[in-house]
Amino acid sequence: MEYQVWTKEEYGELWKKVDCGDIAAVKRELDKAVRGGLEPLVTVLVPHELSIKLSEAGSEVKKSEAK
Repeated sequence: MEYQVWTKEEYGELWKKVDCGDIAAVKRELDKAVRGGLEPLVTVLVPHELSIKLSEAGSEVKKSEAK
């Protein structure tokens, strides 16, 4: 699994992201953030696939000969 540790800058609305490959790396980044007085946020990258089909309800394509 891929993890990210996010920390928000003390002044401003900027977030800093650190990618972590395993739980041990997450623990190290959390320790650094907490010792630095920051409130960390941990997220997990979840693979997904999105498929969207659009159509109008009740409409059909009319077939006619070209004139």
